[in-house]
Amino acid sequence: MELNITDFFNMANPSYYSASAAELGEDAGRITWRNAVDAAETWAAWLATEDKRDEFRAYVRGFGAWTDEEIAAWTDEELTALLIQFISGDIRESGLHDGESWADYEEAAQAGRVSGNLYRADNGEIFYAIN
Repeated sequence: MELNITDFFNMANPSYYSASAAELGEDAGRITWRNAVDAAETWAAWLATEDKRDEFRAYVRGFGAWTDEEIAAWTDEELTALLIQFISGDIRESGLHDGESWADYEEAAQAGRVSGNLYRADNGEIFYAIN
């Protein structure tokens, strides 16, 4: 699944949704989760269909961090919030908001130093790939 995240990439501060305890203190996880849940309605179109939600559930299932029962119990809002956190973490990892070039990011992705889930289309739109 590929998601057009151009508006999010250009408008959002990914640190608001993905930050460490060193940045926000001991409550970093709770703070960034609440921020992502609060923003979920804005970005709900990313997972607007049951097929997209099922594909995202399958993707996160692959991490082995949650049981099938936990994943099945997530609301649409919680699914979108988790996706916001993943996208935000990958944007932060990319360095693209901190002056890194797309060429540097693509080189790092090919070398396996970053996730490589982000890409820029020829028309300048930004996409996030969930494989």
